[in-house]
Amino acid sequence: MKKIYPLFFEMKTTFVREKKRYLLLFLLFGTGILLGSIGAARIESNSVAEMKSYFDRFFSAYTLQGTAKSEAFRIALINYAQLLFWVWLSGWSFWLMPIGFFQVILKGFRTGYTITYFLKCYHLKGILVTTLAILPQNLILLPALCFYAVFLIQFAIDRRNLKKNILSPSIKKQIYGNHAIMTLIFVLLLLLCAFIEGFVAPTLIQPFCRIFL
Repeated sequence: MKKIYPLFFEMKTTFVREKKRYLLLFLLFGTGILLGSIGAARIESNSVAEMKSYFDRFFSAYTLQGTAKSEAFRIALINYAQLLFWVWLSGWSFWLMPIGFFQVILKGFRTGYTITYFLKCYHLKGILVTTLAILPQNLILLPALCFYAVFLIQFAIDRRNLKKNILSPSIKKQIYGNHAIMTLIFVLLLLLCAFIEGFVAPTLIQPFCRIFL
């Protein structure tokens, strides 16, 4: 616990100091949402009708049987594990950072695409789906992803300085210790997002399935 309190103080200090980097990450995510929304908006009406028919059958079955929440959790866990791996990898070299940036854009693209698709299929009712099924975990994921990505930018810079022997061994130990703790916090938040996506969101949306039929 003694190590965690200074880390949270450092997180607060970093947030104030790195406002431009946080703005960059939010802009990347917003760009992804915009591109995803444009991509979904350009889909032809026939494809939208086919997808709506599929969703109607899904909601009909979902109303009667529900869903295998453990399977939904497993799928969400796999998706978040892939996100974790690529973002974590991007922090080990300054030249790998574009991989992390791409993951932020990709996550925004998928979010924007899904939201727009539901809105095209169900119009205003689509807002209910996105609010219950997409919004809760993303309210946690977006800040966590941006904060972790910004931390990894500084970590990559610190590692480059370590190679130049600019920093002392004690600082080196602190850098890697903070990296381990921040990664653990990010993993726990991703587990929470997977839990919400697998167990909470299906529970919230099931009573409203008849609205879409």
